[in-house]
Amino acid sequence: MTGTPRTVATIQKNNFAEVRVQLVRPGGGPPLVDLRVFDLSKPQRGDPFPTKAGFCLTLDRVPALIEALHAAEREASR
Repeated sequence: MTGTPRTVATIQKNNFAEVRVQLVRPGGGPPLVDLRVFDLSKPQRGDPFPTKAGFCLTLDRVPALIEALHAAEREASR
């Protein structure tokens, strides 16, 4: 996994955007998980393109993110 990001999941946000979970390795360094919104509103220009909305995490931070999402789900279910 060097160079090109590898998409591991895509989540439809709405008719105009999707969130992609990708593994990236910038500059040959350690792998990062990138969660980014991709714009789907201009299909005539080709593939969806990444927006500035998103963030990268090191792999050791992923369990904390998963736990936070589980906590949000539990809270919303109350």
